[in-house]
Amino acid sequence: MIFAVFSCAFCYRMTTRAGFSATIRKEFIFRHILYVLVYVCVWLPYLGLILYTTYYYQINLLKTPTEVQRDHQYTNLKNWWQITNFTGVFAGGLLALIRVQEPAMWETCMQTLKCQKEKRSDAKSN
Repeated sequence: MIFAVFSCAFCYRMTTRAGFSATIRKEFIFRHILYVLVYVCVWLPYLGLILYTTYYYQINLLKTPTEVQRDHQYTNLKNWWQITNFTGVFAGGLLALIRVQEPAMWETCMQTLKCQKEKRSDAKSN
């Protein structure tokens, strides 16, 4: 979390230099903050799982496995595992969707497609 705040502050500091227009600065900072927020939200369930697991095993240290499975905290632990699994599965997709919105990414894709099209037309003409 601390690194996320410093990352956003550094992003702002780097874009306040000469050469950045106000619109480019605003778009860049907005996209960076959005990316960082999604990244933090993806990792929060993992932090919650670690804290809950530590708490859970401290309390249930002397219980037998059958007693633990009957406990409602065991169900909560399974729910934490499911939440972290789902966020792990969807993390890549969410972060990729944010990066796809970058104008530089679209420009690079268009240049690549144009180069491939030219190579095909050159190969057919030969």
